[in-house]
Amino acid sequence: MHLLRDHAAQVGTLYKVFQDDESGKSSKRRGFKELMLEAYQKRFGLVLFWKLDRFSREGTLATLEQLKKLDDYKAGSKSYSKPWFDTPGPFRDVVISLVSTLAAQDLVKISENTKLALARKKAAGVKLGAPTKSAAIIEQPGR
Repeated sequence: MHLLRDHAAQVGTLYKVFQDDESGKSSKRRGFKELMLEAYQKRFGLVLFWKLDRFSREGTLATLEQLKKLDDYKAGSKSYSKPWFDTPGPFRDVVISLVSTLAAQDLVKISENTKLALARKKAAGVKLGAPTKSAAIIEQPGR
């Protein structure tokens, strides 16, 4: 995060850091919705993200639509670790299409690996889920 902040300071003035704890597979994330609203309100002119799959893992069409919205709002987008996204024109869309497709597939692979690991643990007898709270019962005599 410090590299992004430092880079933002080199590019211009850092307006705000939008952060999500949720997965990038949905544009319904709180921070993402806030980012898009403030872009629409023209509060900043550039969105800087580490790499495209940190911006969105929704797949090609959804990612291109979100980037198009930023363009329509006059808020550019820039990848810190993948500078070729800054190339204007159709070549940018081709590269973004490829990378966003790979990001979406990566999310599927992560989900499959997680499910497989959980199934292995369950088969090994490991109790899954959060620990349950203990309950104490106090009985009163005569009741």
